[in-house]
Amino acid sequence: MSLLYFESNINNNNQTKVKIAGFDFDNTLVKTLSGKIFPINEDDWEYLYPNILDKLNTLKDNYCLVIFSNQNGVGLGKTDKNLVTNRFTKFIDSTKLGWHLCAALNKDGYRKPNTMMWEFMENKFDIDKENSFYVGDAAGRIKGWSNNKKAKKDFSCSDRKFALNLGIKFFTPEEFFLNQEPTQDYSLESFDPRNYQIQSNIYQHKKSNYPEMVIMVGSQGSGKSSFVKKYFPDYEIISMDKIKNKSKCLKLTQKYIQENKSFVIDNTNPDSLSRKQYIDIAKKDKYYIRCFEMKTERKLAEHMNICRFKLKYRDNIIPKIAFNIYFKKYEKPEIEEGFDEIIYYNPEYNFNKSELKVFMEYN
Repeated sequence: MSLLYFESNINNNNQTKVKIAGFDFDNTLVKTLSGKIFPINEDDWEYLYPNILDKLNTLKDNYCLVIFSNQNGVGLGKTDKNLVTNRFTKFIDSTKLGWHLCAALNKDGYRKPNTMMWEFMENKFDIDKENSFYVGDAAGRIKGWSNNKKAKKDFSCSDRKFALNLGIKFFTPEEFFLNQEPTQDYSLESFDPRNYQIQSNIYQHKKSNYPEMVIMVGSQGSGKSSFVKKYFPDYEIISMDKIKNKSKCLKLTQKYIQENKSFVIDNTNPDSLSRKQYIDIAKKDKYYIRCFEMKTERKLAEHMNICRFKLKYRDNIIPKIAFNIYFKKYEKPEIEEGFDEIIYYNPEYNFNKSELKVFMEYN
């Protein structure tokens, strides 16, 4: 299982409707005693602030204390699981408080800002979300936040996004333990699904009465394949994702033309050169050539890429470098390339599905 879970023997919360006081672990509750970024052993920890234990004791009678921690190093084999587990245990034992621990060991739905660790707790308790809260240091704060020139940029925004995904109150360690004023000097640095509005499409699909070649243009995750399945269910599909070889794609293009079939080139096809090889083959046989370009902004495409990976459990996530390559090579399709028609399309992503409304990250 990719979730490490345990609870201490002490239980201080007997309420039927449970309020959760959630905390990240490293640099929220503890820091390394050695001063190094990563702990060198299970004893390499101390309370982040001197008042942490006192503050936690004020919560024990009214809240269920839960640690939600990302520990992907364990899943990658870079961090010893026993070291991580024993370090958690020693902290919990030292507090003499009742704790639940959820630690995500892989890059999957358990990993913050994804919400499966919280959902795991929901299967155990009837949670009062309105009065629950979460504290974490990965808050997306920019360098020099709150006019503190020495303040470093946060390494991530996953803790803030975790709370946003859950719809619960969020605090940084400084705000919760030191009573600092909340700062607005932060950046979510990703697509914000809360603000997504479905694009209105005026496109009316026209089915061809004669054989044609359709060339798709769009980045990874832009909705090309869903569009093809919806509008061209009877067409043959030529895809590098499946064939893995450009020369084989071109041979298959020639084959379908010889057989007088309609087909779709379902690749990213970012520039005129990548499109020209297919166009040249089709023009020789006077095929009708349509181009459909997906007008999907990059951040939305990256969001959908991560959704497919984390929520549909695909084997591999498309790396950011693939998006970099696409947008660096991109050239707007032009009729002069040999197209008979070019259609620009805004994919209608269904954000009514709850899993698509959440923030997601590569990290």
